[in-house]
Amino acid sequence: MVARLVTVPPGPDRDPGLHLLFDMVVSIAPGCEDGETLTIECLRRWLAVAVERPKRLGPPDALDKEIAASLTRLVMDKVPAAECHAQLQQLFGGEPDTATLQLIVPDPLGLDERRLAPGATAEGWRAAWAEMLSAVTGWSVMSTLVSAIRSGASWTAPTGATKDEIALLGRVADGTSQPDKLVVMHERQHNLIACPKCHLQLTPHERGRLKLARVCSCNLCGRVILNLGL
Repeated sequence: MVARLVTVPPGPDRDPGLHLLFDMVVSIAPGCEDGETLTIECLRRWLAVAVERPKRLGPPDALDKEIAASLTRLVMDKVPAAECHAQLQQLFGGEPDTATLQLIVPDPLGLDERRLAPGATAEGWRAAWAEMLSAVTGWSVMSTLVSAIRSGASWTAPTGATKDEIALLGRVADGTSQPDKLVVMHERQHNLIACPKCHLQLTPHERGRLKLARVCSCNLCGRVILNLGL
């Protein structure tokens, strides 16, 4: 059914199918042979599709809450908390604010939560939720770095940056280089990985660095590019 869902563009047309599949997973998978493993596997496949929802205005809806509860359930089962936190950030286009978090925090007595983890305690839900939100993601590191450099606060060089890139970031931070020597990539342009400033397509080596380390340089204009994509 996941294969059928991905043929539907993310958004309102896909949401009913996501609700239906979630209900099937939490209703059927736990009762199957090796139900624990099957439930986790199905949730991970469902989440990969569910978090593709376009960013929306207004408060979180029922599907957002199902996603948040499912991610917390995975943390309970020792799926890396940073991986789950990254998917939550992808869902909301960044770190959810306090008001949003209050609306999506799992309710240990809720129907979905009791079906997701029948034997879990309230403390178990709270601990997994806190562990997920405190886990540092690649997006979190780069978001903090950009804010620090642009505000003149202290900052830590990103892992994977070259000496030249670190030096340029330092000059931008102290004002001896133009602010636009640092550019931020939020998403691909025209499905290409190109410098957001001069629009030159990046070399395969720099594309690899941008994906893995979230930092690279443009070979044409010399700017440092930080990846804030989700």
